[in-house]
Amino acid sequence: MLKKFLSVLCLASTLVFSAASNATLISQEIIFGGAVEGSIVYDTALADDFGFINGWESFDFLGLTFDSADAFVADLEVDPTDPLLGLTFLFIDATDTLGILDVFMEWDAGFGDFTATFVTGELFDFVPFELGAVTEVVVNNGPVDVPEPSAAVLMLAGLLLVACRKKAKR
Repeated sequence: MLKKFLSVLCLASTLVFSAASNATLISQEIIFGGAVEGSIVYDTALADDFGFINGWESFDFLGLTFDSADAFVADLEVDPTDPLLGLTFLFIDATDTLGILDVFMEWDAGFGDFTATFVTGELFDFVPFELGAVTEVVVNNGPVDVPEPSAAVLMLAGLLLVACRKKAKR
């Protein structure tokens, strides 16, 4: 009875640690004058200890798509204690994938917001914007790397089971 209980406990603890390794994607709308003009999707698993994320999963604005790899600057920040609350800081300087639109956006939850939009190098618009609430939380259930704590728990569980089996055979 004790062996079964320990086996189930070890298995359950490894599943708990493994589930924590899934990535969470968050989507927030970009709102100008009450109208949604774009959105940004980012992965909270990429945040460092201070909540900084360099890049995004997808970013569209005024019907155009922007690639994170082509951005001159792509700095996002979330609250490290609760990244599901959404962005606290956004700073983007990027050109869309077609090369039509250059966007410079800065938003800070504590200070305000603005954007400068350039079309082929000419200043097109300079308007304030806001970020919408977190509208979508997607858990990525695809294959994920098992973090080191989970690997250690799995190894410990295996060693415990081997030790229990050897003791039972004696």
